Amino acid sequence: MRSSGIGMLAGIVVAMAGIAMAGEPDLSTPQGARHAYVVAQQEGDAAGMKAVAIYDAAWEKVIETGAKASTEMGKLRKAANDRWGAAAKNAFPEMRTDEIEGTAYRVNGDRAELTFRGTVVERFRKVEGKWKKDLVTPVMERFPDDPRGMARSAEAYAKAAGIVAGRVAAGEFATPKEAHKAFEDLEAVLFDPSSAATRPSVGATTRRGPTTRPVRGR
Repeated sequence: MRSSGIGMLAGIVVAMAGIAMAGEPDLSTPQGARHAYVVAQQEGDAAGMKAVAIYDAAWEKVIETGAKASTEMGKLRKAANDRWGAAAKNAFPEMRTDEIEGTAYRVNGDRAELTFRGTVVERFRKVEGKWKKDLVTPVMERFPDDPRGMARSAEAYAKAAGIVAGRVAAGEFATPKEAHKAFEDLEAVLFDPSSAATRPSVGATTRRGPTTRPVRGR
């Protein structure tokens, strides 16, 4: 009996190890690294994004705010689907995880580029045999990226999505299109409060209370 129990336990351990391995992202190619990063971002999984990226402190903030933005947009998407059903399908589309037509990968040793119609849009680097999304190398050579601005933008995006999700659930909008316009306007004002002058309805919204006060990003 004891021998049988030990054998059964060993089998369970092996099975669990197999499941864990099967769940690991495929980082054998730049394509796999990109897919793993996008899937993690779509799920709001900052730890998963970090696991397949090369980043520093500034880009870590981008990752964390980006994950939060995806989580809040998921709430808005659900609120819209609950409110309007199929009619809301294209109002707040999910992030694409497949390869987009017109993209191509160029690999040079342990570095790779993803191009869209000839323009570099993402970079990758192989580290210890695994490809990862390279955030620290500027996408455009000699032109530094702006992680601080990107983090601020993601913060505005997340806050706007969360606020509008609540308004959708409260029945404030007649159509998905109205909700989408409110989200875009609020995101713009949260990013740049001075733009409220050209978006009077959002300006009024942001003055209602502390939860909607502008705090913007990129």
